[in-house]
Amino acid sequence: MERISKIFREREEIERILINQILQREQDIKEEYERRKLERIQKEREVKI
Repeated sequence: MERISKIFREREEIERILINQILQREQDIKEEYERRKLERIQKEREVKI
Protein backbone atom coordinates (compact mmCIF):
# COMPACT_ATOMS: atom_id res chain seq x y z
CA MET A 1 0.00 0.00 0.00
CA GLU A 2 2.77 2.42 0.93
CA ARG A 3 4.55 1.66 -2.34
CA ILE A 4 1.40 2.46 -4.30
CA SER A 5 1.10 5.79 -2.47
CA LYS A 6 4.70 6.64 -3.29
CA ILE A 7 4.20 5.83 -6.97
CA PHE A 8 1.02 7.89 -7.01
CA ARG A 9 2.75 10.89 -5.39
CA GLU A 10 5.65 10.65 -7.83
CA ARG A 11 3.24 10.51 -10.74
CA GLU A 12 1.37 13.57 -9.46
CA GLU A 13 4.66 15.44 -9.12
CA ILE A 14 5.65 14.58 -12.69
CA GLU A 15 2.24 15.75 -13.93
CA ARG A 16 2.63 19.05 -12.03
CA ILE A 17 6.06 19.58 -13.55
CA LEU A 18 4.75 18.87 -17.05
CA ILE A 19 1.78 21.19 -16.58
CA ASN A 20 4.07 23.94 -15.33
CA GLN A 21 6.34 23.47 -18.34
CA ILE A 22 3.36 23.76 -20.68
CA LEU A 23 2.09 26.87 -18.91
CA GLN A 24 5.55 28.45 -19.06
CA ARG A 25 5.80 27.68 -22.77
CA GLU A 26 2.40 29.26 -23.38
CA GLN A 27 3.51 32.36 -21.48
CA ASP A 28 6.74 32.54 -23.48
CA ILE A 29 4.78 32.31 -26.73
CA LYS A 30 2.41 35.09 -25.64
CA GLU A 31 5.31 37.33 -24.64
CA GLU A 32 7.07 36.72 -27.95
CA TYR A 33 3.86 37.47 -29.85
CA GLU A 34 3.42 40.76 -27.95
CA ARG A 35 7.05 41.72 -28.49
CA ARG A 36 6.79 41.14 -32.24
CA LYS A 37 3.50 42.99 -32.38
CA LEU A 38 5.03 46.01 -30.65
CA GLU A 39 8.05 45.89 -32.97
CA ARG A 40 5.75 45.84 -36.00
CA ILE A 41 3.75 48.80 -34.69
CA GLN A 42 6.98 50.69 -34.02
CA LYS A 43 8.22 50.03 -37.56
CA GLU A 44 4.90 51.19 -39.01
CA ARG A 45 5.17 54.42 -37.04
CA GLU A 46 8.74 54.98 -38.25
CA VAL A 47 7.64 54.54 -41.86
CA LYS A 48 4.87 57.15 -41.42
CA ILE A 49 7.32 59.72 -40.07
